[in-house]
Amino acid sequence: MSRSMDVDEQSVNRLALVLADGVRGLRKSRGETLDEVAKRAGLSRAFVGQIETAGANPTLASLVSLAAALGTDLFSLLQPGPKAVDQLEPVVRRARPVGHWPARSGRTYELSAPEASTFAAQLTDGAPIDHDQLVAHDGEEFCMVLDGAYDVYIGHEEFTLSAGDSAHYAASQPHRIAPAGDGGRILVIFGPVP
Repeated sequence: MSRSMDVDEQSVNRLALVLADGVRGLRKSRGETLDEVAKRAGLSRAFVGQIETAGANPTLASLVSLAAALGTDLFSLLQPGPKAVDQLEPVVRRARPVGHWPARSGRTYELSAPEASTFAAQLTDGAPIDHDQLVAHDGEEFCMVLDGAYDVYIGHEEFTLSAGDSAHYAASQPHRIAPAGDGGRILVIFGPVP
């Protein structure tokens, strides 16, 4: 086999994997089954399953139908998305500080892999820099006070959490986290990553 043939085959395999990740990720994010998507696309369940595992060589027409069934376009399906969890570096050494902070505002450290997309974790000493005012975003958020106390504002409610207390809420609700008194240390986990 010639060298150029190897490169072409590698390119095709990479594209098949990108397509598989795109189709599977979009279908799952919509909470749909293979049967539902396949029926709307006019394709067999087995064929859509093979596309999701990079085991099929679909025609352009079937890809356009599949994209439409998933509420997107073919171009979007062929764009590399966030890395799957099994492709991330499993260990983060010396948590990375985030941003610049004024004196007494606190320090926030990223604890998750830089390419994480499902969720992210941050550890904050003092005031969380990205929650110093009301924010709202997609997904869910969980916070746990490890030391000290924090005021957590969720929607129109305010809660004071002490060490060991936690809150879990829809991140689409306006929310804010602020140190109560001298503050302390808080762990915040949210996803999906914006």
